[in-house]
Amino acid sequence: MSLFRSQLVPVLCVTVFCTAAQADVVRLKGGGEVRGRLQDAGQGTGVTSVKTRSGATITLPSDEIDFVSRRSPLVEEYVTRSRQTDGTVESHLALAEWCRTQGLLEERQEQLEQVLDLDPDHPDARRVLGYVRHLGRWLTQDDVMTGRGYVRHDGRWVTRQELQLIESNSARKTAELAWMPKVRLWVGWLTGPNQERRLSGLAELQKVQDPEAVSALANFMSKHNVVDVRLLFVQILRQIEGSRPVIPLVERVLMDDSDAVREQALGAVMAGRAELALPALISALKNKSNLVICRAASALGEIGDPRAVPALIDALVTTHTYTIQVPANGTTFASGNGVFSGAVPPDVEIAARTGQLPYGANILPDPTTPRIMRSIPVTENFKNAPVLQALEKITTQNLGYNERDWHLWWAIQKG
Repeated sequence: MSLFRSQLVPVLCVTVFCTAAQADVVRLKGGGEVRGRLQDAGQGTGVTSVKTRSGATITLPSDEIDFVSRRSPLVEEYVTRSRQTDGTVESHLALAEWCRTQGLLEERQEQLEQVLDLDPDHPDARRVLGYVRHLGRWLTQDDVMTGRGYVRHDGRWVTRQELQLIESNSARKTAELAWMPKVRLWVGWLTGPNQERRLSGLAELQKVQDPEAVSALANFMSKHNVVDVRLLFVQILRQIEGSRPVIPLVERVLMDDSDAVREQALGAVMAGRAELALPALISALKNKSNLVICRAASALGEIGDPRAVPALIDALVTTHTYTIQVPANGTTFASGNGVFSGAVPPDVEIAARTGQLPYGANILPDPTTPRIMRSIPVTENFKNAPVLQALEKITTQNLGYNERDWHLWWAIQKG
């Protein structure tokens, strides 16, 4: 042990006070440190070797080492420079600027904080460290936002109410995703070839009553090409309590091609959920599809809520634009002499001009020749009978399709 110490003391004097940048630091339990580059002494040797700047290698007993810190030469140079500062504001600012040019952000912050220890109101140091002057006090942005009642979530500031909503939605999303593989499996069984599996899938789906399962049910069943699956979907939603099934049910009322599915979905809505479905059905009266408007009106007529009357009046006559295919302007004909464009084939035109067709001619298109078509937009006004029927059912009035008369009558009723 004395051999180690006798070798170590003079070298420590060199390594502790040398200004060269080395990579690693070995801190000793008895005080002092060795700076240099760690060498591989091999595992189980009980010693640590450090090569100093002078080229000498120091071997230290492991039981005398407090800790070993590995750091880059640039950081080591920073440590050396920091030991040479004279403790003034100017020297710390100069070192902070050097850190900025070297990309040492944490070390720069360390120096600026030392500036604030000496001059708490130093504006440049405060600004760089993210402080703002608020009501005569230096506050960080975090302090300001926290004082306003905000909390940080995923790198942005939100209110506590927003955070509760985010966390609630996150938990809800997790619960919804847990249903996805189960519902996918059961629907696969339900439509598969194995009779026993079909019965098992049906039994499992019929037991579902968790509102968190609505998203998975809608994903795998609402647009299934088998009508019976969509009917089962509606039946399952009917037994699930709460508001979650309402929108999927309304979508089936408005969008499903099957009369049976739409009827069952409307029945499920009418069974205690009409109040919740009303906003979605009223909104559907402004849909681009005339068919959806008429279906929404029919459903509103069944519900019979007077709050739908103004929207129904506005939907009595609706304008829709759709695209149709028509023959392109002019027709192209082919003959042995080339291709001609015009309303009359060239041989017929010549015969007519030379008097060979005194009674005219009927020109029939060649069914073997493909016709050139083009798309054109067509705008049309629709008088929506289901809307009028819904109004008559709710109000017991019959004012036809005159929206003005309906609005005047409604204004009188509300007045």
